[in-house]
Amino acid sequence: MELAGEWYPQSRVSERIALCEGVVWELLHSVPVTLSRRGKAVPAYEWQELLLTWPTWTDDGPDAVSLEPL
Repeated sequence: MELAGEWYPQSRVSERIALCEGVVWELLHSVPVTLSRRGKAVPAYEWQELLLTWPTWTDDGPDAVSLEPL
């Protein structure tokens, strides 16, 4: 989100979130990475729900989601 804000400061926040969502979705389907939460891999069947949830993009706490190499 920070990079999208730096690279596209003139864009609406919703457009930046959509860009990030699309990039993460493509990464999950094209390179060996997975989503992790609390140090555990998130099953693929939960990816879409996480990517469409506001806290995924705003949470820096213990429930934060991150991309991890496989």
